[in-house]
Amino acid sequence: MRTLLLTLLLAVGCGPEREHEPRETSPPDTGGAARSPDPCSALWYPDCDGDGYGPTQPGMPACTAPMGWVAVDGDCDDADPLRNPGTAEACNGSDDDCDGEIDEDFEAPQARWYPDADADGWGSEDGSLLACGGNSGFVELPGDCDDTQAGINPASREPRNGVDDDCDGQVDEGFRGRCRDGIKGGAFEACDLDDDAACPGACSAHCACPSAEPGPLRVHVVDVGQGDAILVVSPDGFVMLVDAGPSSACDDLYWHLDIHGIEGIDYTVLSHQHTDHHGSLDAVLADHPEVVAAFDNHGAFPDASDVTYRMAAVGRGVSLRAGGFIDMGPKMRVEVLHVDEGSSNENDNSVVLLLRYDDVSVLLGGDCEGPCESSLDPGPVDVYKVHHHGASDASSDTLLRSMEPLAALVSVGEGNRYGHPDSSTLRALGDVGAQIYRTDLDGDILLESDGTSFELNGERYKPVSSLTRE
Repeated sequence: MRTLLLTLLLAVGCGPEREHEPRETSPPDTGGAARSPDPCSALWYPDCDGDGYGPTQPGMPACTAPMGWVAVDGDCDDADPLRNPGTAEACNGSDDDCDGEIDEDFEAPQARWYPDADADGWGSEDGSLLACGGNSGFVELPGDCDDTQAGINPASREPRNGVDDDCDGQVDEGFRGRCRDGIKGGAFEACDLDDDAACPGACSAHCACPSAEPGPLRVHVVDVGQGDAILVVSPDGFVMLVDAGPSSACDDLYWHLDIHGIEGIDYTVLSHQHTDHHGSLDAVLADHPEVVAAFDNHGAFPDASDVTYRMAAVGRGVSLRAGGFIDMGPKMRVEVLHVDEGSSNENDNSVVLLLRYDDVSVLLGGDCEGPCESSLDPGPVDVYKVHHHGASDASSDTLLRSMEPLAALVSVGEGNRYGHPDSSTLRALGDVGAQIYRTDLDGDILLESDGTSFELNGERYKPVSSLTRE
C-alpha cells in the first residue's frame, strides 16, 4: 500500500521539466513547527521551478520528501523561480513575493510615466519610462504635443491663434463665426453661439462675454503690499486682472473686488513668473471659472514656485506674443509690446501692455528693467504704472523722455526691505513732470476715464493727445 501511495505522489507532482535557469536560493527555514512529530504525517508540495517553495494546495503526506517536492508552500507561480514568498518585491507590475499585492513596497504600482518639462500635468511620449511613481518631472498623462508650453496640452481650450493648443492634430477647429461652439457659460455667459443671450454681438476674439456693464475705463491699482495687482475694466465691460500680488494678498484683492461690485473676471494676465505677481493667481483662477483666458508671458517658468498657478490655468492658458493684442471690446485697444525673450533676469521677460482709449493711454509693464525697456517705443503715454515698484534699475531716462507721463503709479509695500521706490526713480519721474501716486502712501489707486480726460483718486487730468504732443 505504501508503495502505491508513493507512486501516486510522484505522478501528480510537476509536469514536464521547463527550461529555465533558476537562481540560487537558500533552503527555506521551515522551523520546527513545519514538521509533525510523526515523520509519516508530514505534508509535501511539488516544486516545479526548484525555488524551494511549492504552490498553495492540500499537501501530500509522506514519511520522506518525494523527489522534487518540498515542505513549504505559498508559491504563487511555480513555473517562475523568481516569484515566491522569499523574494523581495520589485517594481515590475508583478506580485513577486506572493502576498497578493503588486509593487506594494513602492509609491505606486508600475506604470508608464511621461516627461513633463512645462509642468502642465501632461507629458510627452518621447522619453517615457516604466516606473513606480515618485519620478520628479514625470506624469502619468501622455499626449502633450509641445512640452515647452504649459498652455498647450490635451486639456487646453482651442482659441483662434493658428496653433494646435489641444494637441488633437487640428488647428483652430470648432469655430463658427467668431467664437468656438460648445462652451457653456455657467454663472457668466461665454460665447458658444448656442446661448449668447448675455452678449449678443459683443463676443470677443477670445470668446468672452463682458462681465461688467459698459462705462468709463477703470484701472485699479490694488494695494497688495509689495507686489502688483491691477484690475482693468474696459469701456465695453470686459474685466482683466493683470497679476494678483503675493499669496498673502488674496483677501485684500477679493475685498477690493467686492466693494467695487466686480463679480466676474474675463481674463487674467501674468506679467512674469515671480511670486509677488502670481502668488494669488491660482486662487483667483480656482474661484473664477468664468475666466476665459489666462494669458502669460510665453515664459520658461524658472522655478517650482509657480506650479500651482500653471495647474490652475490648465485649459485656459494662452501665451501672448509681442505685436499681438487682447480684445476688450471695440472702444479700447490693448497692445502687447513685449513678452519673454529668454532673458536670465525674469524681470526683463515681463509682459508690457499699452492701453489706448481715444486720447488716453496707459502703460503696464510688470517688472520690466533696462534691457526690456530698451526694446520699447510706446510713444507719448499719459499714465505709467512704474516698472519694478520704482526700483533704480528701471524707469530709464530714455523711456521716461519718450513717454513724458502726466502721472506715475507705483505699486509698492509700506516699509519694504528693498527700499522701493528708489529716490533716484522718484527724482527722474519728477523731472519729466509726472504726478506720483503710491500704494504705500495713498492705498488703492483708481483711474477713471471717458477717453478725453481722466481722474486719479478724484484729481482730474486733461491729456495732451499723442497727435499734438511734440
